[in-house]
Amino acid sequence: MTPPLFSVILPTHNRATLLPRAIDSVLNQELQDFELIVVDDGSTDGTAGVIARLPDDRLAFVRQDHSGVSAARNAGVALAIGRYVTFLDSDDQAHPDWLSRLGDAVERSGAPLVSCGALFLSGRRRQRKALPKRMGPEFDGAYGLFLAGTFAARRQLFIEVGGYEESLAFSENTELALRLIPICRRRGWPVQYIEQPLVSVCRRQRNGSHLMASFEAAKFLLETHGERLARNSRVLSDYLAIAGVGAVRFASRGEALGWFAKAIRARPQRIKNYLRWVAARSPSLAARIWPLAETVKGHAIAAGSGEAWT
Repeated sequence: MTPPLFSVILPTHNRATLLPRAIDSVLNQELQDFELIVVDDGSTDGTAGVIARLPDDRLAFVRQDHSGVSAARNAGVALAIGRYVTFLDSDDQAHPDWLSRLGDAVERSGAPLVSCGALFLSGRRRQRKALPKRMGPEFDGAYGLFLAGTFAARRQLFIEVGGYEESLAFSENTELALRLIPICRRRGWPVQYIEQPLVSVCRRQRNGSHLMASFEAAKFLLETHGERLARNSRVLSDYLAIAGVGAVRFASRGEALGWFAKAIRARPQRIKNYLRWVAARSPSLAARIWPLAETVKGHAIAAGSGEAWT
């Protein structure tokens, strides 16, 4: 049996009402050379029953204990047989030509990695679109956009780099891109992109757990990919500032001051980091500026935020 061109991995957690829409958007693709693997990450809302009412030979269903979105995606890839893997979140939708356009790109170029644009939605109103763009020296100047749904990778390459970092629930696509793109560049492999939105992404409301996830992700990226991030002073400064804001909320003002000081050194012309450092010195001022419920803007050059996994 010839393996399909694509394995589509669709993780879900307690989205039984939204899941059929996402599944239908995959099953109704113009290109039918795919398998769809739905990974239920410990849902408690009847998700299994929803899947049972959607019989289709192309759809496989696996359930695991609640382990997070990155672990769910990796679990799906472990079962996949497609030449390429791609991912879709369970509250998003793929456009009908999603796989056909990605397939054309990889078949034409032989590229192990290809990305496309996304249309961000809020309710029924279209908000904005994001297209692949030059991502900067930390990504070796490659063009791309890395969100669930906006990229496909050769399955063996994905496995070789180790898949998703399972400790991350935020910026996990950015972190994966920081491993995928350099290996492609070293081996002289092309990284392709399509300047068109091929998926619709639901804008997600962030909460306190999301703020903690952004803090942990920033620290992980700085510790693991610090040398690569340092190629771009703006990006390095942004991540240091995110770590500083997270430290104000979840760690200590002393730690926050350290992160903000590093952000200042990374990009001295960024006045806002001086103001953050001053604010962090005052407990009352810091509490007013950075209440726990405030949204922290994650870095979006490569990936934007992770899925709001609950």
